[in-house]
Amino acid sequence: MIDDIDLEAGGSGGANEFINGLRDGGGVGTKTQRNSPFFGGVNGVEGGGGFGYKVNRHGFGKFGKSAIGGFNFKFKWRESLSGGRKWDAGEPAKTDGRRRWGRWKKNRNDTFGEAPCDIGTNHKNEEIDTVADGFSRINCNLGEISSHVFILSIAGSPGIIQCKMKVRTRFAPSPTGSMHIGNLRTAFYAYALAKHNDGDFVVRIENTDQKREKEGGVEEINELLQIFNLKHDEYHVQSERLELYKKAAEELVAEGHAFYCQCLAKNAKLKGYSKELRDPCRDKGLTDGAIKLRVPDGERVSFTDFVLQKQVEWETSGVGDSTLLKSDGFPTYHLAVVVDDHDMGITHVLRGHDWMPSTPIHLLVHKYLGYALPEIGHLTDILDPDGGKLSKRKGSTSVRGLLNEGYLPEALFNFVILAGWAPKDNRELFTLDEFVAAFDPRGFQKANPVFNRAKLDWFNGQYIQKTENAKLKTQIYDFYKGKYNEEIVEKTVPLVKTRMEKLSEYEELCRFLFESVEVDKSLLGKEGRVHLVAVIDVLEKVEWELTEVNSSLMKLIEDEGFKVGQFFMSLRVAVTGKKISPPINESMIILGKKETLKRIKQAL
Repeated sequence: MIDDIDLEAGGSGGANEFINGLRDGGGVGTKTQRNSPFFGGVNGVEGGGGFGYKVNRHGFGKFGKSAIGGFNFKFKWRESLSGGRKWDAGEPAKTDGRRRWGRWKKNRNDTFGEAPCDIGTNHKNEEIDTVADGFSRINCNLGEISSHVFILSIAGSPGIIQCKMKVRTRFAPSPTGSMHIGNLRTAFYAYALAKHNDGDFVVRIENTDQKREKEGGVEEINELLQIFNLKHDEYHVQSERLELYKKAAEELVAEGHAFYCQCLAKNAKLKGYSKELRDPCRDKGLTDGAIKLRVPDGERVSFTDFVLQKQVEWETSGVGDSTLLKSDGFPTYHLAVVVDDHDMGITHVLRGHDWMPSTPIHLLVHKYLGYALPEIGHLTDILDPDGGKLSKRKGSTSVRGLLNEGYLPEALFNFVILAGWAPKDNRELFTLDEFVAAFDPRGFQKANPVFNRAKLDWFNGQYIQKTENAKLKTQIYDFYKGKYNEEIVEKTVPLVKTRMEKLSEYEELCRFLFESVEVDKSLLGKEGRVHLVAVIDVLEKVEWELTEVNSSLMKLIEDEGFKVGQFFMSLRVAVTGKKISPPINESMIILGKKETLKRIKQAL
């Protein structure tokens, strides 16, 4: 329900920024920044009185100038709106140093219509600034995340202003190491959540930890996003936004919610984490140094996790004073993530479950900066089959590492999206577009998935078989960086695509076509020499064409009474040096008549 509506005096200027430019005067005017979900508005006669409203870049924010004689008011949507709520005038209030006309409380004769909400209840933190003498109604339809619709019928205005909130998600990797498959999964989910709702997918490089940044890390992130066709609508780099974080941190200090600290930084991994939750510099009144959050005692903070679909709550007495801005001017994650999500208008945050312990810090920073809280969801951990979280110590878990093992992007995509999310129809093979179309956040699973490499191999085998021969030829050729003759690779693709689960298996299957072989004669069997002597005479006379070779060899087998399996095993071992290979007759055609006969004779 709505807690309060604040009314303030209108500004004296008549100019209101509008999404398409500037509008003068009164009537019902608007002030918006780029990408606002409010499109249009109604403009009154130039120079007149009336009403105006303002939203910030994405629909949330603070006050702008109203028309001459007009009134601005802000309502806070605390949970989901309930039918029949009424409001009373209340005590005066101060916000941002502006004069208020009063605070409306329950039982005022303005009613708010029914607003059911399927997903998430953090609307209590969403703020939309608007200006009016009163509402006739606000309707909110949240059947889907995308359909946050506000309809404001403003007293004295000629019509209704309708707003559809735009879903904006972000993927915020840190270039401190190779991208983990869990990070890739987050990117896919965030992308699908945005695009399913015709929203925006924002990529934000979180590179404020300069000491740990990996050389080439940003380039690798961008390359991987391109490989998986995750196209962003906006791209930001945190190290280019330092002034923004500094301003926010200093604002928190000025308002008493943060303090300067001059304690020497320590390596928590080497010395352990401090058990003291309250920093010794907290009440020293220092004027420079690192900036830390002043966490209050005895309060409770909470949010509703839209992935877990439950409310999570903390007692602040158990939350430590955390560093927000380091003495070198770079922010920590705790500050940067909050400032950036707000500034970029992020509506839905998806992140790993390991960030849950940091959430009470972020909730407090949101609160103290007066920011709207986005919907937040924490994803499950991907577990190692032997127990515990999947880690680099137990095999390749990086996206680059798995690609280097010969897994196709399509297979990794399907494997990853189903490790924590399930479609309604239990379908397993998706293209990215099909995943976006089918995506439903109610499909998020709450049990931690296990990294099943056998399942990943199956996915990869399926996609290798589905890949067109020309594309698979290119993938194999590129995987081995041009090591093998492209023309021969092209000829072998139809022979091996049903026999491979990874591109890295191609070399073992087909190396004999590119290199000489050594034959272990013990593999030929008792009849091996007889088989090879007979086959030399036939192959020397036959035209080197697959149909002719097939018919000639089958006639030899029939005439000599050879067992088919034993005969072809002898031939396979002599030509390839192994008992397992692509179809032997087709392989001999590719190898050539001269080389084939040479190998058979050497095996004798």
